[in-house]
Amino acid sequence: MVEALLGILGTTFLAVIGWTIQLGTRVSVTESKYEDLLVLIDSKFEDLDKRLERIERAMNGYLKKELH
Repeated sequence: MVEALLGILGTTFLAVIGWTIQLGTRVSVTESKYEDLLVLIDSKFEDLDKRLERIERAMNGYLKKELH
């Protein structure tokens, strides 16, 4: 009886440890995906700023030519 109870408790303990490790892995994968997404968004906005500056310079040059 005691051996069966210890077996059940041991199995439950190992299952909880396995579940905890799996949960920790999922959290770290989610965190890395979140960080990668932030890097991607930042790089896209940097490119957008560069494009907008280029468009603005082109339009300003065009308007200066039209006014003179």
